Parts: sequence; structure tokens; C-alpha cells
Amino acid sequence: MKKRSFVDRFVKPSINASDQDLQRVTRQAIDALKESNSPPTLFLNGDSLVRLESGENGEPRLRKMTVDRMVNELAKRIDWRQTTRNVEVPAKPPRDVAQNVLATPDLPFPHLDQIVRCPVFAPDGGIQQEPGYCEATRTLYCPAPGLEIPLVSESPTGKELAQAKRIIRTELLGDFPFSGPADRAHALCALLQPFVRPMIDGATPLYLIEKPSPGTGGTLLTDILAFPALGTDPPKITMPGNEGELKRMLFSALRDAPTVLALDNLPETEIKSPSLSSAITSTECADRVVGTSDTLRLPIRCLWIANGNNPNLARDLARRCVFIRIDAAQEAPDQRTGFLHPDLKGWARKNRGDLIWAALTICQAWVAEGMPAGKGTLGMFESWAETMSGILDVAGIPGFLENLHERRAEADYGTEDLTLLVEGWFRKFRDRRVCATQLLPCAEHLDLGSEEQSRRICLGQLLSRNRDKKLDKLFIRRGRSRNGSHTWYLEKDL
Repeated sequence: MKKRSFVDRFVKPSINASDQDLQRVTRQAIDALKESNSPPTLFLNGDSLVRLESGENGEPRLRKMTVDRMVNELAKRIDWRQTTRNVEVPAKPPRDVAQNVLATPDLPFPHLDQIVRCPVFAPDGGIQQEPGYCEATRTLYCPAPGLEIPLVSESPTGKELAQAKRIIRTELLGDFPFSGPADRAHALCALLQPFVRPMIDGATPLYLIEKPSPGTGGTLLTDILAFPALGTDPPKITMPGNEGELKRMLFSALRDAPTVLALDNLPETEIKSPSLSSAITSTECADRVVGTSDTLRLPIRCLWIANGNNPNLARDLARRCVFIRIDAAQEAPDQRTGFLHPDLKGWARKNRGDLIWAALTICQAWVAEGMPAGKGTLGMFESWAETMSGILDVAGIPGFLENLHERRAEADYGTEDLTLLVEGWFRKFRDRRVCATQLLPCAEHLDLGSEEQSRRICLGQLLSRNRDKKLDKLFIRRGRSRNGSHTWYLEKDL
């Protein structure tokens, strides 16, 4: 095998295609692939060799290497020769060499976890701003053409930090009707997470955007939170009817190494999914490749985000969520007017560079302070909680995880718990209109906290989440307000 010229890097090495020593030729081919892989287009993603390609609209994508694709790479990168009648002539890449290359363990190619469309922070606090592959973050940065990002200060001033917060919290998110500071803080965490994902050592939770009725803006908020990082809407999955199909959909989506993966319009029926629960708390997943006996292992680095109208989560899934509730507090939320930016997506497209600058500045302020671990804690997501609460603490943004107990209390109850509540309710009040305070004696089996006011609020929110749900031939109905509080009653299924 002729060595590649140092002076002319585009000179193909030559390999004898007639050489019957398969291991020797395979080593030569791997060496040639490694030397020509600069800038890299061949990567290891999980335990698979993949190739960077241009997909629809020129978007970068990863394709698993097959024998045919390896033959293609061997033909592009190597000058294959054979001797016929004492004359050296061109030859085709041997397919058995292509097969043997793919069967070789520990191939010398860079590990790639994600393709990103924005600068990201490395674990040491440095920002990956140059397009291309970064070993420290294990990401490939492919910015959109023409993207211009203002310079981020190494130590942002108070004025710069205030400007960054204003751009995101007021300009971008100001029109969303967040229910409280915690919901607003978690929305900001979701927006910032893709920029600091390589700094988080472990899994990250599902950000659940919940709303009482259609038209409140759940899907729009999902898209807007992902937009600074992606420059486009995130890939979305609609929950299928069975667990097997969902497992296949998740695995297929993760094969594209997405930055964001969204579950759109969750159903109001109880949501149970061992596959989704497992994926959220894992840093990799494995499954059998359809049509083969091979098992494929993939890294999981995406931002998990979902939205739905009062989705009813099973306990295991609820424990893996942080909650972002929006509530317009009106019957027709889609008829609202008076927005700061009526065409919010259009405004975000025009100002994406400033949005990225704002996100990087908020995170850089934390880096400049020495990356202090925040006080927030969340089981199964310890590194995420320390990182995100640390960023918010430095930025002076309150609310992180403050609604966790309250929202989990609403989400953690399955059909059996609710049925017990309804049975006691019907025995005591039949179809009378009652408020949440009157129902507290019927809810002693529910963990609603210790203080009466907190218990009343949690029970009211639990009823709101299960409004119009049918349990044991009884519908939970919401009546007119009384003294500023909702009333509730049970209606028999006729």
C-alpha cells in the first residue's frame, strides 16, 4: 500500500485488489479510510459506523454504513489496482473487504453523539463555535447558512445578562400564559438545555407542557422552545395506540441523533409506556434492527419535550417529568389578541442570532462564575438538576422545581385511586355541587400534602386534570364557580 502524500492530501493511496490476505488488505483499507477522514464524515454513533450525508433540503443526517455504502467509500478514497497480463489496471473494491471492515471492532473513527445547529458548551466550559466536529463535545456543529451570532462576552456584564433575559423571557416567551414562576423557569431550562447538554453527565427529564384546553399554545411553545437551538420545528411523534409501535418509533427517531424530540398532543387517557420511561432515564438505548438478528446501540442526548391537554400520566412517567403549565383562563384561548409578536415564529426566524446570543450569554454568566452546582435536586437526573439550577441561580431566575410536588400529586394517581375518590364522593354527596374543600374527607387516601390550603389546591388541580373523565359509570363534571372557586359534581352515565 502506497502512503498518502503529505504534500498533496488528495492523492489516493493504492491497494492491490488481488491480494488474497484479507486481514492485511482490511488493515490497509482501514488505515486509508482513517487518513482520508478529515474533516470527518465517518463516525461511530453508539456501536454503529455511520456516514454523514445531506438529507432533504440539504439538512445533515447520519446513515448507518452498509456493505454497499462501504464499497462506495472504498471506491472514493482508495485507488484499487490489480495486475492483468503484467499490466496494472484499475479494479473494483472487493466486497469481502467491505464486509470485513464493517465487522472489525473498535474502528478508529471519532465518536459522534449529536448533530447540532447551534454552538454548545464543552464540559470544561468552552464554547464550540467553529463549524465541524468537536471531540470534547462529541458533536458536529452544522450552522445554517448565513447565521450570524453576536460575540458572547467571556464574563457577561450585568447589563448584558439583563438584556439576554429580556430577549428570551419577554420578547420570546412573554405572551405565553405560564401558571407560575416554576413553569416559566422550566420553559427557560428547556430552551437552554441543548446549549449545555454536553456538560450534563447523565439523563435529562421530560419537559411536559400541559394546558387545560386546545388553543392555549402548547404546540407553539414546543416549537418556540426548540427554535433557538434548531432553527426549525423539532421532529414530533404522536403517541401511537400500542407500546410496540411507540418503541419502534422512538428507536427510529433516536437513530437520527436528534437535538430535540417532541411528543405532540398527548392523549387525555392514562399514558403508560415502559419504553418511553426507560428511554428518558437512559443515556443509551438498544434494540434489534428490523429484519436482522443484530442489536443496535444508540446514544440518547436529546431534549425530551411533550405537550397535551391535561395529560394523565402513569406514576412511572410522571416521576420523569418537570412541568410547564400554561393556562389562558378563558373559554376560547385561541381567540386571544394583543400579542407582543403576533407572528412569533416569524420574529424568531429574523432574530435567531440574537436568541442564540441570549442563551449563550445566560449560560456563559454561569461558566464565568465557576460553574457552581445549584441547590436543585431531582432523583435520576442529579447532574441535570445541579447544572440547570446553577445556571438559573446565577441568572437570578426563581422557581426551579418549585411546582414538582404539586404537579406530581396531580399526575401520580391512577384509575384505582381516582375510583376510590369518586366512590366516597358519590356516597357522601350524590350529584350535589361541591367545592374541593368539601371533598377533602373523601381524598384521605391521596398524598396531597399536610397543609389544608395546599391539599385543597392539589385536589382542585387533580379534578381539573380529570374533568369529564368517566369512572365507575360516573363522569367528573365541573360546575359554575362559587365565591371564586370551581364547583364539582358527578353525573351518571345514562
